[in-house]
Amino acid sequence: MRLPARSAIPTRRPVVLAALLGIACGVGPQCPSLADDRPRADLLSAATREAARLAGPGVVTIGPGVAMPGRLIAPGPPEGGSGVVVDADRGLILTLDSIVAEALDAVGSILVELPDGRIRPVIDVRRDPRSDLALVSIDPQGLSLRVVEWGDPDPPIPGTWVLALGRPPGIGPWISAGVASGTGRAPSPGSARDLIRTDRPIPPGASGGALIDLSGALVGITLSTPGGPDAVGFAIPSDRARRVAEDLGDLGRVRRSSIGVVIAAADPELVAALGLPGAARVDAVAPSGPADRGGVLPDDLILSVGNRPVSGPDGLVSAVEFAPIGEPLPMVVLRGSSQLNLELRPEPTDPMAEAGIAPIASAGPPIGRVEPSPTAPDPAPPPIRLPDPPTSRDPSRFPALGLRLDAPSAELVERFGLDPGVSGLVIVGTVPGGPADLGGLSPGMVITDVLDRRVSSLATFREAVAVAPPGADLILRIVNRGRSEFRVILRDSGAMRGIQDPDP
Repeated sequence: MRLPARSAIPTRRPVVLAALLGIACGVGPQCPSLADDRPRADLLSAATREAARLAGPGVVTIGPGVAMPGRLIAPGPPEGGSGVVVDADRGLILTLDSIVAEALDAVGSILVELPDGRIRPVIDVRRDPRSDLALVSIDPQGLSLRVVEWGDPDPPIPGTWVLALGRPPGIGPWISAGVASGTGRAPSPGSARDLIRTDRPIPPGASGGALIDLSGALVGITLSTPGGPDAVGFAIPSDRARRVAEDLGDLGRVRRSSIGVVIAAADPELVAALGLPGAARVDAVAPSGPADRGGVLPDDLILSVGNRPVSGPDGLVSAVEFAPIGEPLPMVVLRGSSQLNLELRPEPTDPMAEAGIAPIASAGPPIGRVEPSPTAPDPAPPPIRLPDPPTSRDPSRFPALGLRLDAPSAELVERFGLDPGVSGLVIVGTVPGGPADLGGLSPGMVITDVLDRRVSSLATFREAVAVAPPGADLILRIVNRGRSEFRVILRDSGAMRGIQDPDP
């Protein structure tokens, strides 16, 4: 899927923008302020209104609830946020994953309220918790949806005038005007990197809406931020948002690239002494990975990737994350006093993608679960609720995962109808609402591999989990009713993705 390209800007808009450029003439008595120059202030107001008129119809309300004529019904006070229509023909709306997750947790279903007040249920959800973006769809039949056109893939330069558009539940259209002030991380822990920063905070109900420029083009998806005298706003840049939306629409998941390096911040004094705008230091290189094959060595300073300067570790990750997989990627490194031009070919970060395993796109809640076929045998017994952890450690229990395992035995083979020759570890219990349960694991499934490590005992399973980086996703190969499948436990978000092997 390729989302619609931005159409040509009407010829009269550049005239307005060109006139606005005349506002900034410098500082001093010869340059009147905007407040003292009513014609110029009117021009800015006119451009703001025109941009909002063009993009406003493409911003919708998204929230939890059930369809009722003429209303968006949600439990308690209005909840939810905003979304941006990115494909009118297919009814595709881009919003924040956090908004979708809260709606599903609240009532298990999501509604969209259009600018004309009509309500439509969401019929498909595709999520990417890592970017905090989700693509939802509604039935477009009988609707005249309007998209917000994609803008320049590069973030707006500091000082660019931008507008934040939202449609908070229970409030209606919302707009805030300000300027882009650079890029950075939001103050919340674990926030995404290289976000567009503006000088105006975004209220919760407007998050997931559109950050646009004065031509009405989409430059970012807004994020809510805490208020206060020093509050600022943040938005996910449009180039990242568009790539995520296209991958979710095409594949149901997001492809990400890796070059096989461990990076660290470069010594700021060294960077300043060399007169560099920024750099990332290579701490380690994965053997036989793209960086290793491309000639990268530990302690190299990476100056640019893909012909874009690297400001630091975050900048490097952003430059590599969505680089085309398998395509040449130019890189400039500083090694000692020599500047070298290298070429790498990124690989997919997802081991399942490397194995060529295609995902199953989700189609409504529960998101990403692999549903049994109509001819499948009766489902396994309901999850066993685990009692409170005993005072002495039980090696079969994994409280952090909400999981209890045991080696195959005649009793378990009979209870769950397993193949007598099965190998691995049998899931005998999950904690409802725990990471394993949310990850689609249930009693009767057999875990055979964790992060490409074969597990044949409780000790090998515990070891495989222990060597995973803190908070890293756990990719498990399981046997479910005789079929080999994958489950992914996103330990930092509790979300889950389901992948099923081709028929053996």
